[in-house]
Parts: sequence; C-alpha cells; structure tokens
Amino acid sequence: MASSLPASLFLLSVVFCQFLSAADQNNVTIKAEPGENIFLPCDAPDQGDIRIVEWSRTDLGPESVLLYRNFQFDPAKQHPSYTDRVDLLVGQIRKLDASLILKNTTTDDSGTYECQVVQTGHQKKLISSVSLVVAPRPEPLPVWATVLLVLALVAAAGVALYLWLRWRPDPEAVDVEPGDESVLLPFKVPRCLWFCKYRIFLPVHRVEWTYRGNRMVHVYKNGSDQPGEQKLISIIRTKMDENLLKTGDLSLTLSRPTGEDEDTYTCTVYNKKGDILMEKHVWLRVKDPEAVDVESGVESVKLPCRIRENLDGDVTVEWRDGDGRMVHVYPNGSDQPREQNKIFRL
Repeated sequence: MASSLPASLFLLSVVFCQFLSAADQNNVTIKAEPGENIFLPCDAPDQGDIRIVEWSRTDLGPESVLLYRNFQFDPAKQHPSYTDRVDLLVGQIRKLDASLILKNTTTDDSGTYECQVVQTGHQKKLISSVSLVVAPRPEPLPVWATVLLVLALVAAAGVALYLWLRWRPDPEAVDVEPGDESVLLPFKVPRCLWFCKYRIFLPVHRVEWTYRGNRMVHVYKNGSDQPGEQKLISIIRTKMDENLLKTGDLSLTLSRPTGEDEDTYTCTVYNKKGDILMEKHVWLRVKDPEAVDVESGVESVKLPCRIRENLDGDVTVEWRDGDGRMVHVYPNGSDQPREQNKIFRL
C-alpha cells in the first residue's frame, strides 16, 4: 500500500505536465516581420508514433497549409501560397515534434494555424492552435525629427521642473458682506504638485494662518488642529479641512465675519525642520454697511433690512446702534418697547 502512493503521485505529475504542455500550445500568439523564417510549435503527446500531420489555417477552407502522411508530403490539397515555403523537421517527427517551418513570411500569412496529428492506434487530434501576426517594423523617425523630439522633451521637462521648484501661489482678494454666516479664504495646491512635491519630497508638517503682525488665527500640526496655539477668539470661528494632508486644500473658513476681521491673512506651510515651504496672502475685505442719508429735523427715516428667508416660527429681530444700544426688539410677532434703550422709545 505504501509503495503505491509514490507511483500514483508520479503518474499524476506526468499527466499534469502533459496538460500544461498542451495548454501552452493553444492560443499561442507569434509575431514576425515580413521575410522572416519562423517555427509554429506542435509537440504531440507520447501516445504512439506520428502517422499523419496536417497543418491548416482556419480561414483557408478545405485546403491545407501542409499535409504529411505515409512518411511523405502530400501536396494534392495544399494551398498554392504555401508551395515550397513550408516544411517539417522529418527527423523530429520520430521525437513526436510536428512543428511547422514557415519560410519568407508575408503579411498575407497572418491568421490562426491549427496542427492536427494522427498517432498509432488513435484518431486525429488537435494538438496546437497558433495565432500568427506578420507586420512590418515601424519606420524609424528621421534624425531631424528625433532631435526635435528630444529637444521638446528636454524643454518640457525643464519647464515642469522650474514650475515644480518655483511655484508660488498668487495673492488673492476676497470680499464678504457684513452679516454673512462665513467666508472662505482659499488656498488649494494643485493636486499633482501636492502629492509629488509636498507629500513625497518635501512633506508638510505644520500649517499656520496668521494676520495683523503674525497674530495666530489657526494652526494645523501633526494631522490635527492645535487650538492651544491660537487666539481665543479664533478657536470657535475658524476651521480647516481635517484631511488637508490628503487633499492639499489649505483653505480657512472664518465664521461670522465683521469689519474688524478685515485684513491680510497669511498661510505659511512648514516642513519638519521648520523651513518655510510656501506662503499665500489673502486680503479679506468686508464691505461697508449700507449708508442712508437724512436731513436734520425730518420726521422719520427708514433703515432698510430685507431678507429672502421665511421668518415663520420663533424668531427675534433686533436693531442696535453703533454703541450697542438696543434700538428696537421684535420677538415672536410683537414689539417689546421695555427692552429698548430709553432714547429710542416713543
């Protein structure tokens, strides 16, 4: 029982190798140039002597490429285009090798070739299928074209390298209306430049937004915000993209902007050594409130305030003057004169 196991394994390995050999001969693609001599493989399994070899092409109909039987070639059904151009290594047939030699190939020889073999005691069997592609080699470029192409590539690489090394974001102005909910100070690095330069070669370690003499507005370091390094007032009013190291979007969102926020903001990017990698300046301009002119002594004046949103529900409207004194209060559908400053009461 023990001795039969190695024998079984050996037999299985032989069958497996034959299966791989047969698989290697199917759907094979061979490329050639016109005028070459090539071999189309056809290795028959070890199942007896080869009696008949027939090479055919799937698009030639009943005519064959080569027919070998009774130990000689039979040209009766051979396609005329293969006359005196195909051959077998007769000595190799005894070794079960029926590979075809095709001489002086042309582009018309392109096609799918099939090798069928009859061995002693067996019927005709398809052994291999080979796709032959015959195409001329592309014409080489003229010397002048090659030189021009090389110069163009060198120039393009030089421009790209210069831009890669010297890229500087342009200053930008941003306008915001007083009373807007938030404003975006934009700074987005081009995606390709960000990943190639600032993620691989010069990794970003720290991002700072400052204004008014380097007063800290927002700090991003080690993958997260650093509120401990910011001004207290900016901790709850500024925000950056949490995934900026992946996106390259270094823009700053400032909520509830007022006239006091008008200034030039600077975003500075540092590497781990503290070297400045790049900077951008954004000028935030807060538009002046609407001005209303009125003559002294007139009976009344109207201060406009129109909004597009529906104010249904629990809403309070307040008017205050420049000193913060309450001018008028309108909560929940009615005036509240008791909450007004006395100088504004009727």
